[in-house]
Amino acid sequence: MTSLTSHKQAIGNNAILTTADKPAFRWRTLWAGLLAKAAACIRKLNIWHARHNQRRALAQLSSYELKDIGLTRSDAMEEVYKPFWKP
Repeated sequence: MTSLTSHKQAIGNNAILTTADKPAFRWRTLWAGLLAKAAACIRKLNIWHARHNQRRALAQLSSYELKDIGLTRSDAMEEVYKPFWKP
């Protein structure tokens, strides 16, 4: 290894790295990052789906039921017409 190091020093910064000199590609790190991003996307989709279902259920409540939970029809419709990605 010392001869390779001294050879690189003789060539300068333009030395070609051999297989032994290259850092190992980290497949585990790559997969862990991809899985974390996929899990975050799935969680976000689940939140959006739940929000959509809740707003659809809110739209189907009667005026009496809305009054029972402390909402007016206009309050409920304001919530119902929000896009699913907005909290």
